[in-house]
This record gives sequence, structure tokens and C-alpha cells, in this order.
Amino acid sequence: MMRRTVSSVPLWLMSTVLAISTGTFILRSAVPVSSVSGGSGRQVQAEASSPSAGTFAWGGRIHIDATTYTYTAMFPASDSSYTLYPNLDVRLRRLRLYTKGKLAGAPIHWKFQLEFAGGRVRPRTIFIQYSLASLHIRVGQMKEPIGLERLTSSNHITFVERSLPTQIQPDRNLGISLHTSKQIRGITLGIQGGIFLPHSRPGRFRTDTMPAFAVTWRLACLTRSRSRSWLQTGIAYSYRPVPNGLFTIPDWQPEIARAHLPPSSSSSVYQTPPTQIAQSNLLTWDLYTQLRNLFIQSEISGLITDPGLLSLEQGGISQAARFTALVATLHLGYALHLNRRSPTHPTGGLPGFQPVQRSTGLLFAVRLSYGQVQQHTPSTTTSISTLWATTSALTLYFTKQARLTINYTYGKKNTTATFQGVLLRAQLTFQQKTKTPHNP
Repeated sequence: MMRRTVSSVPLWLMSTVLAISTGTFILRSAVPVSSVSGGSGRQVQAEASSPSAGTFAWGGRIHIDATTYTYTAMFPASDSSYTLYPNLDVRLRRLRLYTKGKLAGAPIHWKFQLEFAGGRVRPRTIFIQYSLASLHIRVGQMKEPIGLERLTSSNHITFVERSLPTQIQPDRNLGISLHTSKQIRGITLGIQGGIFLPHSRPGRFRTDTMPAFAVTWRLACLTRSRSRSWLQTGIAYSYRPVPNGLFTIPDWQPEIARAHLPPSSSSSVYQTPPTQIAQSNLLTWDLYTQLRNLFIQSEISGLITDPGLLSLEQGGISQAARFTALVATLHLGYALHLNRRSPTHPTGGLPGFQPVQRSTGLLFAVRLSYGQVQQHTPSTTTSISTLWATTSALTLYFTKQARLTINYTYGKKNTTATFQGVLLRAQLTFQQKTKTPHNP
């Protein structure tokens, strides 16, 4: 039996010490954030500087998707359930309702959001936040700070589906997090991080078998000019423990199939997952820059596991194996009669586009994506799953709350299967906000 490596412990400790040290350096000279424009995450920070005011808001979103897609080969070739012919699928993708607010007389914020689509009610974002000057502490179920597109609300993403890097990034998890920001000579620096209980990507973690905690943090910076031009970039690291050593190797899925695969489909390229893998490490770099009406967005994620054991089909023999994944995406876009204001801090997702001068806005965008998973043994390196895709998008903004998006995507997986499809989304958001007086 292979002896489990212990090299992961120093890496985990160094990552945690680096994150805490950097955060302490920023906090020693941090100042309160005065004003914020954009999404809900930014609004929470803006209100923290005035603890006397109380607010209460409720709202939600409705996303209706229509998708037609074609696979020209079995997908993957080993699973006949993926042999799909031209399909037309219409479904309620998201139906979310939420309440959020701030307690009068106290720097305490909260949010409670539920998902009603899919035939069952599921909690999404549920947290309580306490703010002390520019330091914000959250406890509950929230997004891990791993990538800019993952942090951006589904109301504000450019395409119908998020890009390929998010397939190996974690989503919402239970945990405690801290975030803060500091402006230095026109550049706003931010740090966010936390400890989370993982139960989803990367790997299908089983939290009922052992108390496994993930550590995720992100450093980011934001620079702005007076001519509607700004740049936001960040780097994030996540230490992901693997309960019981059972790791699910990600099997790339094109965006047209991600929400529409048959129930019998599997997300792993192996029916028997590798064993004795203690952890995986995920590193992500992201960038968004806007030059008046043009914007560029890019993201690169890399994943590497500890060495583990992989059972071979021939004679039940096991051999040592390490797995890596590399995935990248590039977005190019042009906005007509639209404005996307920059946030005032980089510790959150991107704000949404808004039509200007009460006119209908148009957004044109194209996206290139590539992903590869490799298996490394002492003697060989094998590519076990690859996917590349290109997607074009046209979005019509009727108002800030209503838009219609159409995407066309084409790509190839493992050189054996090609896919193409059209995705259409009708989107509506709504919110009602009231103020509560403070009587000391």
C-alpha cells in the first residue's frame, strides 16, 4: 500500500500564514469604505459606515432557459446515455427569492435566499455579517472567494452559463469569512478569505464522513480612471481536503449540457475514483478590464492533487497517480448604450450593465474556453479529458431588471465528440427596499 504523503501540511500552513499576514498588514492601516455602487455585495459594505440607519429589502430573480443542442458522437464514448440527438429543452432555470437588510443602530447585515426551481426548495445564500470599520466578518452559507466569475451574480454574467474554470471551483459552502479593502495611491487593494465546510467541487466531498475543512483566500486590486475605464484582477488559492481519500476527477461538460444532462450521467472520467488522495490544491487568476465600451475578461484555474492510488481494470492492480487540471477562458465584448460602473472595492463580483438614457442596450461578446485533465504516474503522463469551446452572445437589455440573451456555442471534447447548440434566456429581477428609523 502506498504511504500517504505529508508534504501537503507545510503547503496548507504556508497558505494560511500568508493569507493572515497579508490581511493583518492591510487591516493595520485600513480605512472605512465610504460609498459603493453595483451589486448586493458592494451595497452591504457601503452601509457599514453608517450604523444608525436600518434597511430591509426583498426581491428575487426569474431565469427561463430554452436550449437546443446536438452531439455528433457518444458523450463520452464509454457511456451510451450520452448519445443524444437534436434536443429542445425549456425549463425554469432559476426562481430565487430573498430578504436582506441591516439592523438599525448596529453594523449587522443579513441575507436569506432560497431557490425554488428544480422541483424542490434549496437554501442558497444565508449569512449574518458584522462590520467593524472596514473589516467585515460573515458567518453562514456563502460563495467561497475563488474566482471573479464565480463571485459575480448570475444576474450579471455575460453569457447564459458561466465559463469552464467554474467547473473545478467551489460554489456556496458553510463557513466563516473575512474581507476588507484599502486604497493606496489610486489603487484599491482587497483581501478576502475564510474557512469552509466543502461538499461540492472540486471533487464530490462527503461531509457526513469526517470534519474536513477547506481554506480559501483571494487577493485582488482595482484601479480606475475618470474616463469609464477600469481594471480589476485577483489571485486566489484554495486548499481542498478529500474525505476518505476518494476524489472525483472532473469530466468537462460543455455549457449546453451542464444543466441538461441525463439523470444517469456521471461527472467523473473514472467509475472507480482514485483512493488515498489527501487533498487537492486550486489556484486561480482572474482579470477584468473595461475601456469605455470594450471589455476583456480572462480566468485561468489550475488544480493538482496529492499522489493517490488508481485501480486499473487489468487484474485489479493499483498504481500511484497524481492528477492535474488546467482550464482557461477569454471573453471579449462590446457594449452599446450600456454602462457598467466600476465597484469601489475588489472583494466581490462584477456589477451589472445598465442601459443609459432610457434606451435599449446591446451587448456583443465572444468567449474561448479550454480545459484539460491529466493523469501522472511515475512513468507516464496521460491526457484523460479535454474540451475546447467557443461561444458568441448577443444580449438585449430592456431595463436594468429585464434582459434577453441568446448564445451559440460550438466545440469538441476528447477529439471524438463535437457539440453545438443555441441557448436562450429571458431574465427578470426585482427588488423592494425600505428604511427603518433608529430611535436610540
